[in-house]
Amino acid sequence: MPKNDKKKSLKSYTRNPALMIGLAIMLPLVGYLGYQKYLDWQNRQLIEGMAEDFPALISGVEDSVDYPLEISSECLQTQEKFSEGVSLCGITVGLTNEASKEINFSNLDSYLGSQELGFDKGEVFANGEGYIYLYKGKKACQFANKRNLYLDCAFIIRESNKRLASELFNEELLNHKKNEALNR
Repeated sequence: MPKNDKKKSLKSYTRNPALMIGLAIMLPLVGYLGYQKYLDWQNRQLIEGMAEDFPALISGVEDSVDYPLEISSECLQTQEKFSEGVSLCGITVGLTNEASKEINFSNLDSYLGSQELGFDKGEVFANGEGYIYLYKGKKACQFANKRNLYLDCAFIIRESNKRLASELFNEELLNHKKNEALNR
């Protein structure tokens, strides 16, 4: 095919208004849908990673403080006046003030700072009584250890990942994984 014919056929496509309008509508739509799939994938990675890393983190915390800890979890839907709300899941470990008095917290800061599970220490909160931890770059966890031990991670679950989150954040499964990590 000669060069001139190629240029001519390309010009005929760009002069077709229906084709140009179709492309103008389809390209942003395809981009938007692709971005939504990416966000679903990213949220799935966060859920799967947290389901593995949080029990391992707690097993290390349990070793550091020499006190048995239980993981609790909950997934819920928030209620909002003008929208459906947001799906959230949270994983928590907490001890009462009485139980916390028996714990030696001095090893804990060094453990949390040295472990390699994707948790990074962020800013201080509550008058220096705790820290916000980033998990895979997202502000997800709060850790308090001055008067009592409290570690809580909460994050938004996208609609496509609700079922996965409810399966992976089952309290029995999380505590089983923690115990497996302790026995290694």
